[in-house]
Amino acid sequence: MLVLLTVALLTTAPAAASPQPASACSARVTTADLDAALALAESAYADADLPALEAATAHAAELLPCVDAIVSRELAARYHRVAGLQAFVEGQEDAAERAFAAARAIDPSYRFPPELVPPGNPVLDHYRAIPVDAPKTLPVPAPAEARIYFDGVETLQRPLSWPSVVQLAEDDGTVIATAWVEANGELPAYRPEGVAVAAPPSDLPATADAATDLAATPSPSPGPSAMSRKWPWVAGSAAMAVTTGALFAASRSAASTYYDPQTTGEEELSTLRSRANGLLFASAGTAAATVGLGVVAIVF
Repeated sequence: MLVLLTVALLTTAPAAASPQPASACSARVTTADLDAALALAESAYADADLPALEAATAHAAELLPCVDAIVSRELAARYHRVAGLQAFVEGQEDAAERAFAAARAIDPSYRFPPELVPPGNPVLDHYRAIPVDAPKTLPVPAPAEARIYFDGVETLQRPLSWPSVVQLAEDDGTVIATAWVEANGELPAYRPEGVAVAAPPSDLPATADAATDLAATPSPSPGPSAMSRKWPWVAGSAAMAVTTGALFAASRSAASTYYDPQTTGEEELSTLRSRANGLLFASAGTAAATVGLGVVAIVF
């Protein structure tokens, strides 16, 4: 049995199916039940009974996820046509054209009966708006424990230009999920072939006693915090900064004495010059060390 993870559906037309697996249905319905609901929708459209059309298409959308068999190509095309009519009535012309194209791709020879859509009706222009002779498709992964159908055909190629009735079924034909999916919509979820089912963690307690023992096991002592690891580098950087300041101040003092007019002895001037330069170079070195230790403290 395929385990469904989620069933997501993105639609723009009001005839879209509810995003639910068949197991969520209170009762399974036959494809004949769905066909009857679509016939009621067509009759309501022919009578220009818009409330009845909306109710019938909504009912068909509720039935679709609960069908107990793979829909036929003819039934899928009828569902798309009704979805297109409802979208057209609501002014969603783009959605109507995509739904109509899906129907024509399945059954290109179909013509609306004149009592349903009279000649010259603008619906006919929208019905033929999208070419269907070169459909674009996208390959999908093969299900691991099911078969996937698009508009009644088992295939791994999904339509990219218009919506489709998508179904997942077991090998014996038992339908797992059915949804009306727009061209850019999400398919009913399934596990692709070759993807293993995730096993539960092996270290979880199997019994209440084991859970109690696990809870009683002391947690390991935490390692040193990030701040405790950074502290030696921060302290070193601060010490270097203080040293740099002291050396620079001493260098400035020696330079001030050097330029003092009262300092005139050649030997004294030479000594002050050497001291000022030495202290300045030393402060530059400690300044570089300050920056280096600071960078280490940040990134360590």
